[in-house]
Amino acid sequence: MRIFLSLFFTISLLFSMDLKTINGNFTQTLTSPDEDIITYEGSIFLNLNGKALWRYSSPTPKEVYVNGKSVVVVEPLLEQAIVAKIDSTFDINSLLKEQIENGKKVVVYDGISYEVTFNDFKPKTISYVDQMENRVKILFENVELNGDFDASVFTPNIPKEFDIIKN
Repeated sequence: MRIFLSLFFTISLLFSMDLKTINGNFTQTLTSPDEDIITYEGSIFLNLNGKALWRYSSPTPKEVYVNGKSVVVVEPLLEQAIVAKIDSTFDINSLLKEQIENGKKVVVYDGISYEVTFNDFKPKTISYVDQMENRVKILFENVELNGDFDASVFTPNIPKEFDIIKN
């Protein structure tokens, strides 16, 4: 569940800038303390209202929907969806009072230090070490700011035959 809170934090951090939407592709690399590496790829859609879709295409398909109050993870290969609530006390504005300097911003949330880099005001990378001491780096590519896409992408599509697990 920690990774989904991190995703929510990431969304909030990106929208501390003057943006309405962000969409693009991402590559997420997780390196364990034993130097095992897992690489995920996919696309992301975010809007000003804190809604997001992280659509993983590799190594396995998965969709992570965030709406500010809950996270829904749809896992087609497991034929299941996981629904979990998000702590609503998160306040991004109190965390982001300083200016972004040299295309980089470091913010600490819940004991984790997130480094976000920007290129031409677009998010480029987010790096952090999670509580399991995995090094995580998310690289964004083909980022479009304030682009136009259908808001229906934020509505989870859960087939009737899938198991729904509520946390």
